[in-house]
Amino acid sequence: MKRPTWFEGILLGAVLTLGALYVLDRAGSRDGTARAEGGGAANNVVVLTGTDQEADKLYLVDTALKRILVYKSVGDKLRLVGARGYEYDVEIVDSSGDRNIENSNGATYGYVKSQVEEARRRMMEGAVRP
Repeated sequence: MKRPTWFEGILLGAVLTLGALYVLDRAGSRDGTARAEGGGAANNVVVLTGTDQEADKLYLVDTALKRILVYKSVGDKLRLVGARGYEYDVEIVDSSGDRNIENSNGATYGYVKSQVEEARRRMMEGAVRP
């Protein structure tokens, strides 16, 4: 018996999640009624579901590619509403005191990348100096 590919794992997770969201949507309402949320992981992919004031959400985290994808349910469609690579985020050692990260709506991918590249450059300069 062959092992499922990563794509089959994502597809199965998405189908199960969407089925659960459909059933829950028919059983509950968006007025504060308790709703089930959950997730699962396989083959470097984490799938999470949740609900906010706008819509049901599906979160895919690819730990191998270091990417986060966010989808939301719009009517009977599933729409991509956000994507972000986090390969630079995991290199931030301490964000305290960085106003762009701590005291605002968060840092963009470009900002984090530039901060990490600057830190790498400073480290390399320090290592090269006699």
